[in-house]
Amino acid sequence: MEIGGDRRGPNPAPAAGEDAGTVDLLVGARHCPSCSALVQETLLAEPGVRQAAVDLVTGRASVTFDGRPVAVEDQCGTVAGLGYSATASAAGDPAPTC
Repeated sequence: MEIGGDRRGPNPAPAAGEDAGTVDLLVGARHCPSCSALVQETLLAEPGVRQAAVDLVTGRASVTFDGRPVAVEDQCGTVAGLGYSATASAAGDPAPTC
């Protein structure tokens, strides 16, 4: 499993002309590759998520949506449900500390 690479999720690609949005989350409290893998696999299983990649070093999760309306807060809640902190990231935000 590639923790830092893109993976296709279980959800289909968007239809022609349908925009896919991408958001970065800052995920804290991860301590090992297994933590990052769990977050990535859980995000991939969420409805509307087409791709997810979690970088162990920076703590950033990049989530690409398939064009269906998805609230970023829902993705943060999904990660928080696993016991990790998560907030939406803006460009230039520092990586979280563990």
